[in-house]
Amino acid sequence: MKKVVALVLAVLMVTMVAGCGAAEGPKRAAYIARTLSDAFASWLANEMQRAAAQYSDTFTLEVLDSRGDSERQNASIEMCITQGYDLIIVQPNDGESQRPFVEEAVAAGILVITTNALIPGISGGSSVDADPYNQGAVLAKAAAEMVPQGGKVVILSCLPGNLHTTARYQSFQDLFVDKRPDVEIIGNHIFNEVDPAGAMAFIEDLMQSKGQIDAVLTSADVLALAALEAVRGNPLYDNMLAWGVDGLSGSLISIKEGKQTGSCLQNAVELAEKNMKAAYQLLTGAQTVVEDSIGEVYLDSSNVDEWLAKYVDYGLLTKEEIAHFYE
Repeated sequence: MKKVVALVLAVLMVTMVAGCGAAEGPKRAAYIARTLSDAFASWLANEMQRAAAQYSDTFTLEVLDSRGDSERQNASIEMCITQGYDLIIVQPNDGESQRPFVEEAVAAGILVITTNALIPGISGGSSVDADPYNQGAVLAKAAAEMVPQGGKVVILSCLPGNLHTTARYQSFQDLFVDKRPDVEIIGNHIFNEVDPAGAMAFIEDLMQSKGQIDAVLTSADVLALAALEAVRGNPLYDNMLAWGVDGLSGSLISIKEGKQTGSCLQNAVELAEKNMKAAYQLLTGAQTVVEDSIGEVYLDSSNVDEWLAKYVDYGLLTKEEIAHFYE
């Protein structure tokens, strides 16, 4: 009888252990994107999902789209708190608007990472980001060297409450405008959103009112590409210089075609991998706080071939899409 009881107890213990393990399962993480309608934000969200796959035994990742709306993003953070997510990654629409809600999540015991751009000074929070001032600086320094004497220049930015675009814009002022008093800034505008249609219209108006445009310096490749589209087909602007940030695949192609002058790569592949590594470290207890970053790479005609090949490896471009460059 004792042997039977012992056997039953042993079976029950195994069943309970197995049941506990099955019930626990992977932890729940959410990536709350600023918007999926913006080219870079969409690229980053895709890379987050791709990078999360290798950690599927530890956590699942759900992507939530804030659609460029701070109130919607704040509601998503609150929803994650209410539903007891284990970790939240926030790509702020407006860092200061999201700050109290991120702080509320941390206070509720939820692990939080802010990224692209980080929200500074969140006690107990983690971050994975790039240095936006340096991203703008590589473009501003190139422009300071390349814009012709007395050149007419347009500066375009967006998202006035966003740490990244604000810092890039400041670097344009410090390292280009202040260093080149000979140039004339004929247009200077900050769009509320990443607005390619608005950028095209702005450039078209300047073409009518000002005529000559020697260079366009922008805080995002989407704006640079829009400016180039606005002047496409007009031989008066064949030599117009154009810069942006992000390193979008469309910008690499434009650089290869001799249209866009340069871009500062904000590598979404590397950024996503570092975010997912940080999430794993935090969820497993290997780290209590993570602060990590990616570097900046200036892309131009000198290294575009190297990066086109890498983008094929990343799956962002196909060999067929770039084959005509190498025939």
